[in-house]
Amino acid sequence: MLFRSADGCAKFAAAAAAGDPAPATVFNAMVMHPEYVAGSERLDTDLMRAASRHLVAKVGAEGFYCVIVPNMKLGVALKVEDGSKRAAEPALLAALRAVDAISTAEFEHLSAYARPDIRNTRNEVVGQLRTQLQF
Repeated sequence: MLFRSADGCAKFAAAAAAGDPAPATVFNAMVMHPEYVAGSERLDTDLMRAASRHLVAKVGAEGFYCVIVPNMKLGVALKVEDGSKRAAEPALLAALRAVDAISTAEFEHLSAYARPDIRNTRNEVVGQLRTQLQF
């Protein structure tokens, strides 16, 4: 299922890049108004804003994310087994940075999602979540 989701996103990305009217219209509407895609103060919205309108991201249920990058004809699908957004957000940003779908500056702009603080019951920072990708 995950491969099919990524493949579908890649096909949508290629169609939007080719100027196919329906995918291009949907893509442009999403990047022009990311707050309608996911609300405010959410990774998908902040990622679309930070990425200067060159990708679309959408969260799904239980730690699922998909990303469409037309200029790369790329689709990304990510699912965290336990459904945690705590792991999904840093993993998604690390993967996008690894394939150059987002720049270092865009990644750093999203550092609160990329390297979230871990806090104790007193709300004190006691660590930071970090990712390590292996290909």
